[in-house]
Amino acid sequence: MIETYQMFLQKACLATVGVFAIGALAFSSCLAMRGLYTRIRRTGRLNVIFAFLAIGAMVVYGGKKPSPPIGPDDPPPSSDDPVPGTDDPASGSDDPPSSDDPEPGTDDPAPGSDDPEPGTDDPAPGSDDPAPGSDDPVPGTDDPAPGSDDPVPSVEYRLYKVVTGAAPDDAASEYNGYLYSGNGDAKGSIQIKVGKPNKNTRQASVKATVLLNGKKISLKAAENGKAEVAAGGPTSVSLVGRGADACSVKFGQYGLSGRYGVYDIDGARNLFVSKDKEEQRSANGLLEDYLGPVNVVWDGGSASVAIAKKGKAKATGSLAGGAKISASGMFLCGEKFCCVPVVAQKSPVAFNVWIDEAGTVAAIGLDGDVIAAGAPESLRAGSKFSCSGESPLWGLIKGRALTEYLPDGVDVVQSGTRWTLPKAGKLSMKNGVVDDSKAGENPSALKLTYKAKDGSFKGSFKVYADNGGRLKATTVNVTGVMVGGVGYGTASVKNVGQEAVSVSRATK
Repeated sequence: MIETYQMFLQKACLATVGVFAIGALAFSSCLAMRGLYTRIRRTGRLNVIFAFLAIGAMVVYGGKKPSPPIGPDDPPPSSDDPVPGTDDPASGSDDPPSSDDPEPGTDDPAPGSDDPEPGTDDPAPGSDDPAPGSDDPVPGTDDPAPGSDDPVPSVEYRLYKVVTGAAPDDAASEYNGYLYSGNGDAKGSIQIKVGKPNKNTRQASVKATVLLNGKKISLKAAENGKAEVAAGGPTSVSLVGRGADACSVKFGQYGLSGRYGVYDIDGARNLFVSKDKEEQRSANGLLEDYLGPVNVVWDGGSASVAIAKKGKAKATGSLAGGAKISASGMFLCGEKFCCVPVVAQKSPVAFNVWIDEAGTVAAIGLDGDVIAAGAPESLRAGSKFSCSGESPLWGLIKGRALTEYLPDGVDVVQSGTRWTLPKAGKLSMKNGVVDDSKAGENPSALKLTYKAKDGSFKGSFKVYADNGGRLKATTVNVTGVMVGGVGYGTASVKNVGQEAVSVSRATK
C-alpha cells in the first residue's frame, strides 16, 4: 500500500535523527576509549542525549507499521485517522466513510444515508425546485403545459407596435389608420394629412378625418391647425374638432398611433403617395400580390373588398336583414402584416382585413363569427346550391311552405365567368294536390348571376306554400360572395318586413 506523503515525511525525519544519533554515539565512544579525557566529559553528556534520541526514533519507527491492502475478508481500517487533505473521511482512505457526512464535492447526503434517495419524497429534477447549482427555476415547471385550461394566445394584429423615426420634412405626408376597442375590434378609421414643414419654424398644417358609426368627423391641430414637426423623432399632436372627442396622435417615419375618445389608434404612413420613389415601389410591390377582391362572410352578412391601384379599396355587400353595405378603405403596409380598414359611410359596419406574409387572410371586428375570408377563386366542379328547410325564413312565408321544392341541391356550373343552372321549372296545384310534372331539376326557378370582378353573386328563387288549397309563390332574394371556390350568401324576403336569416353556404 502506498503510504501518504505526510506519513512518509514523518518517518524519514525520525530515521534521519536516529541514524545521526547512533553515529554520534559510536564516534564519542571511540574518543572516550582512546583516552581523550577532555572530550570524554564533553561528549559523555552528549552521548546520553543521543542515546535517548536514537531509542525514541527506533521506538516510533518500529511501532508504526504500514497497513496492508484491504481485502474482501479484511476488517475496515480505523476511522480515527482523517482523510489526507480534508476534514472528513472519504471512501477509499485508511478510514471507513461515515454515513452521516456528505459525499465529497456535494452538500447533499449520499445514497443510503438518513435522507431519502432520489425518486422518494424529494422533488425530482424538473420540478418546481431550482436546478442543482442554479438559483433559477427549471424552465417549463411553472408554466402550464400545452393543452391545459389556459387559453391559447391569439394573434396580435398591429401595423407598427412602436412608432419610431421622424416624419418626412421635405414633403407633405399622409397617414391612415383605424380605431379599435380594448378587445381589438375595429370601430372606425382615421386619415391624417400633414403639410410640408416650414424650413425655419418646422411648422406644418395637420388635419384629420374620422369615420365612426356612419359619421364623418373633421379635426385639426389644436394650435391654429398647425404643429411643429420634430426633426429627430416622432411628432405628437393634439387634435380638436366641433363635437369631437379628445384626440391625440403620434406619427413617425412609417407608423401612426394615438387615441380618440375611448378608442386606440393604429396606422401607417400612406407610401403610395410618398414623394420617395423607392417607398412607392416597395408599396406597389406588396400590393401586386393582393390586387383583386378579398371577400368576407360572417353570421350577419357578406362583403367583397376590392383592392385597386394606389392602395385604394372599396367594399360592397349586404347584411342578413337586406341592408346594403357601401364602404371604403386603404391598403396599409406594416412591419409584419398588411391591413385594409373597412368602414361603412352610412352604417356602423367596421372591420379590418389582415393579410400576413404567407397571404393568409383574416377579418377582425365583425359583429358575428367569421365563416370565411379570402380570395374568391373559380367555382369548384360539382357545386350545388343548397339551403336549409329548417331555417326560420320559411316560417315567415304565409301558408305552409313546401320545403321539398326548395332549391336544395341544384347544380351550378361555371363556364368562363358565367354560371349556368338547369332550366327553371314550375309547380301548380289542382284540387289541393301539387302538380310537379313540370318542376324539372329546378322547381324553385333559381336564378343566379356572377360578377367575376369582385367575386360576388346575386339572384332569386321562389318558395311555394299551400295557402288554403291554393298554391302561393313568394320571391326570395339571394346575395353572396365567393371565397376559395365556395359561395356563401344570405336570403331575404321583401314582403315579410325584411326579416331575413343567413343561408349557410349558399353554394358549395
